[in-house]
Amino acid sequence: MDAASQPVAPTAEAPRAQAAGRRRMRLLNPIPLVACGSILIAVGDAAYERIGTSANVELIEWTASYSGGGFAVGMTERQPGIVVLSALETEKISVDAVLRHSPLGGTATELTIATPSGRVQRRLRGPLLITIDADGKVAFTRVSWSRDDFNAIRRAVDCESGSAVRCGAPFLDFADLLAKWPRERVPSAATQFLDALSRSRF
Repeated sequence: MDAASQPVAPTAEAPRAQAAGRRRMRLLNPIPLVACGSILIAVGDAAYERIGTSANVELIEWTASYSGGGFAVGMTERQPGIVVLSALETEKISVDAVLRHSPLGGTATELTIATPSGRVQRRLRGPLLITIDADGKVAFTRVSWSRDDFNAIRRAVDCESGSAVRCGAPFLDFADLLAKWPRERVPSAATQFLDALSRSRF
């Protein structure tokens, strides 16, 4: 038997190389990798939700219009929230806001709106103008209104405090307020809704 066919005796390096291979195999086990990836994704989503949320709703205040429909402002003490313009009577619609608290995701509001046309749900991230037409169709428009703007809107339609110019006509008082704001701060959804309402009722 020549030297080339002689069996090679194991060296001291072989067990160490095999052990290192086993360690690498353990490190590349897909189950821990998937778990770590899932945790990172969950933490990232929670951080995104916390950082990206600039509006919430604790209380919704409704003002009925004598010409029909309803107007609502919802917010918290520290954050803006929603303004609702509804062509439908308030008894025909339901706007519910549930404020949820999470250690990772922070505070967030879940909106549920029910009309004769159906039911929609939405997580509130930023201030919204919500319009509901005579058929019950719901539309959402992002607005850049601040908490101070929301307070100004509340005062403009508040009959109890005497701030409203026309008690029982929140749409007209709201339109008067918007007329004082720069045009770029007034969403077209608001002017279109108010124009359509004025043509049909006034």
